[in-house]
Amino acid sequence: IIAKRLTEKLSSQSLSVNAAQRQFFLTYNSYISGSDDKVVQNTSPEACASSCRSEASFICRSFEFDNSTNRCAMSSKSSYNTGLASASNYRFFELSKC
Repeated sequence: IIAKRLTEKLSSQSLSVNAAQRQFFLTYNSYISGSDDKVVQNTSPEACASSCRSEASFICRSFEFDNSTNRCAMSSKSSYNTGLASASNYRFFELSKC
């Protein structure tokens, strides 16, 4: 029942998803603590996804987006090698082919 409610809640939200974002798995209310390789302020999830895909100074495997500050933090880490922390204002995007 809980999973059904969560699915209904997520499917009822309208999200603008571009091609770059479709390459990422999205986890709501999560982030990787202390693993920021590059931070971009005043951006959007779409721009951050594109930046992560084209990053040349490290292999960008994920990024977290803080909805309250429009802050994007890109990381070479993924949930496969680092645990996720919880925060209601974050969305965690992870490359689908880490």
